[in-house]
Amino acid sequence: MPPTPWWRPLPIEATLHERYPVWAVVQVRYGDLDTLGHANNAVYLSYLEMGRVAYLRQRLAVDHPGGYSFVVARVEIDYLRPAFLGDLIAVALKPVHVGRSSFTYGYCLYHGETGQPIAQARSVQVYWDARAGRSHPLPDSWRTALEADMARFGIEVDCASLTPTSTS
Repeated sequence: MPPTPWWRPLPIEATLHERYPVWAVVQVRYGDLDTLGHANNAVYLSYLEMGRVAYLRQRLAVDHPGGYSFVVARVEIDYLRPAFLGDLIAVALKPVHVGRSSFTYGYCLYHGETGQPIAQARSVQVYWDARAGRSHPLPDSWRTALEADMARFGIEVDCASLTPTSTS
């Protein structure tokens, strides 16, 4: 029997779709592990980054901001349960605050099969003008999209367990 592909549909996707505008799926790789055999705390920053990139592409239509970039100004992570080799993690996120030149994402990282929360996080991104060396106001279209997602999905980050449903 061939191995199950890691990109298979997750049993929690229907619930994710109701609660978050975007999520990305990552698989815990061998190189992600620490000496205890679970995902090292540092790799969670990369998992969050994959979620941020997915949001930028899917909701703000940004592949690369051209002349401007995003600087991560703050990240906080609460580790709730360990993730192990081969686990599929759904990195679900939504905007929870919008400022003049920055915005904050709230994240819930879920075990893709069981729906158990693995971590909860927040990050603040600043829209940055590299040439001028300072922040730059967010484009109106981005502000509109971020605020629309906040209105639809709320600004509270509640990483309660998700109930898996059948994917067949």
